[in-house]
Amino acid sequence: MTRGKIQPETKVIRKVLGFINNLHPKELQKANKEFQATQEAQSAKDDTTYYSGFLSYFLLQRKIKGATPMEYALLFPLDFFTKNDRKIIRNFVEYNDSLFQVVHINRKDYLIKNVIDSKKYLIKTIDFPNLLKVNDYISALIVKSQKGSYFFYGNVRAYSKENGEELKKYVLKNIKKIKPRHYPEIEWEIDKQE
Repeated sequence: MTRGKIQPETKVIRKVLGFINNLHPKELQKANKEFQATQEAQSAKDDTTYYSGFLSYFLLQRKIKGATPMEYALLFPLDFFTKNDRKIIRNFVEYNDSLFQVVHINRKDYLIKNVIDSKKYLIKTIDFPNLLKVNDYISALIVKSQKGSYFFYGNVRAYSKENGEELKKYVLKNIKKIKPRHYPEIEWEIDKQE
């Protein structure tokens, strides 16, 4: 990804936000109030960190009538979204939220390994702060880009090697309790603006 040029993923995010705002005009405000009560929102250092966490929460985790905004966009039966938009949206819907260990760093690129299945991902970044070291652990949500690499979406929480090892033990011990994600069926209905 290059700085200055608007990435296709950014364009699709904007399109999905507009789409959801038209279908469910009050949901963005409701979601913001809910997000304000979360630990992530309360620990945000600045507006950028807050907004990044909020968008990740709203688009990928918060359900509106049984589906997240990205799921709504993916399953929308009309041609509002192009074929390319849908590929990008599918990549968002299939995000990976996990604990990772940093394996290698090359300037703005990070090779990370999922502690659950040991799968490695190449993360390409644009303006990610250069704070991580090899063997650090991070809790992050990653999305596949159109180019085949991945990018961080939302906020990334970093842990020292020692704290990360403890968290890794906890995650691996409790992994059986995690339920697989399922994709909803949607009945299409548009909220009426009042």
